[in-house]
Amino acid sequence: LGIAVKAKRLLVVKSMQHFYASLAPFAKKILYVDTPGTLINDFTQIPYQKINFRKWPWCEMSTNREG
Repeated sequence: LGIAVKAKRLLVVKSMQHFYASLAPFAKKILYVDTPGTLINDFTQIPYQKINFRKWPWCEMSTNREG
């Protein structure tokens, strides 16, 4: 888009993850915020009805993040 990323003090991106690989090298800090929309950052707050809660992120002991 022609934005001089390094020249900006603050950059707000409407994305959950797609920005990270290209912008993280320039960022001093990355903050994630929850806003109204189709998905929220805290997956434990989604009212799932059919799910195995013995998996990440609900179960801290699980290392299986794929399912």
